[in-house]
Amino acid sequence: MCAVDSIEKIKSTGQVKMITNAEFPPFEFIDDKGDIKGIDIDISQKIAEEIGVKLNIESVSFDAILLELESGSADFAAAAMTSSEERSQNFSFSDPYFTTTQRILVKKESKIKSSSDLVGKKIGVAIGTVGDSYCSSKEGFLEPVRFSKPADAVSDLINSRLDAVVVDDLTADQLISGKLDLIKKTEENLTQEDYVIVVRKNDENFLHIINEVIAKLKDNGELQKIFDNYLSAQTENKKDPQVVADNIYYKYSGLILKGLKNTILITVFSLIVGVFLGTIMALFRVAYKENGRLKFLSLISKFYVTVIRGTPVIVQLFIVYYVFLSRFGISDKFLSAVLTFGVNSGAYVAEIVRSGIISIDKGQFEAGYSLGLPYKDVMLNIIMPQATRNILPTLISEFISLLKETSVVGIIGLTDLTRAGDVIRSVTYEAFTPLLIVAIIYLFIVIIFTKMISLLKQRLFKHDIQ
Repeated sequence: MCAVDSIEKIKSTGQVKMITNAEFPPFEFIDDKGDIKGIDIDISQKIAEEIGVKLNIESVSFDAILLELESGSADFAAAAMTSSEERSQNFSFSDPYFTTTQRILVKKESKIKSSSDLVGKKIGVAIGTVGDSYCSSKEGFLEPVRFSKPADAVSDLINSRLDAVVVDDLTADQLISGKLDLIKKTEENLTQEDYVIVVRKNDENFLHIINEVIAKLKDNGELQKIFDNYLSAQTENKKDPQVVADNIYYKYSGLILKGLKNTILITVFSLIVGVFLGTIMALFRVAYKENGRLKFLSLISKFYVTVIRGTPVIVQLFIVYYVFLSRFGISDKFLSAVLTFGVNSGAYVAEIVRSGIISIDKGQFEAGYSLGLPYKDVMLNIIMPQATRNILPTLISEFISLLKETSVVGIIGLTDLTRAGDVIRSVTYEAFTPLLIVAIIYLFIVIIFTKMISLLKQRLFKHDIQ
């Protein structure tokens, strides 16, 4: 692999971009103002200061961090990550800056005391973590049950769907906070792990600067101060976890509103793109069926509808964000979401519009032609106004489906309503209340928009004969 030198680019742009997963306090988390804070962020800030540039931070799902880094969307990753032989094929690692262990969480009444008791048991892990690797490699262990968040694994443990959960020691402390009557941490340290900062393979100049900063922070005691600052705050927050949890829902209300705004904007703009694109595609196919014209465009339309409807929207999102737009140096997450869901919606709208058009009696076409009107005028002035009645109810359903489908945009780090709920879950380590809040808001939006479109429909067709 060719050598990489990102320092020149970083200095020319005046900023260095760090990618993380802000759901792992105290190393990275989102505060009540919506800012990303934590141990890794403070260390990264020191790296930016050493280079003399501004630090730009973005948060994505943990399993998407290395995709962002490999695609060139970020300069380095810091997310309490560990080195591994598999990762070393494409990435380089800094010197370690923190050492921790993996621990076992079990229910209070469990007889599991050590790793030897985990043989044949159902174990929950966070996907891609050291705990995942440990449980996957141990002889006699069942294939671990993988979760995107440790809190989800603990929820299953409490509900007796799992026998144990294997997580990082610091995470374990937070997970059992406020749940000491339900779960406990065993004494055994399963495996030692070192946290490192990750850069693209062979980016030696940048890696050298990072290692220098880590060494300097260790030598002058600043690294220990950073740890003490966040770990002491973590301990303080454990004193009354219920009060902390109650306050968090108030503090993070701004984040929920931001997520709600993004959800609505993505849905509305995507539907506009979808209706425009879908209508054009539908007209291509109808034109070919009615008069044999536009055969090639009709085939393209059919291919487009088949491919888009036959592939998962999350895969389409990855392709648009990590492959298509990244080739042009574009890393705008909102634009990626609108394009993805707009194109996805267009395939469904195309079939909705086409079905609405072909539902109109052919006599309407013939009547228009008999008056000497060209195909375009027949379609626009006679067919489409009638087809709209059939299209609108189904289009409402498409809007509702689109609204709910946008909940996956959090995987590329865009804060939507679902992502806001995930952030709260990562702080409170409670699943039910954040999910309930998000579900209620989604339901409220659907009811409001359904009522608005219903009123619009009545207004549009108020002069029709019933």
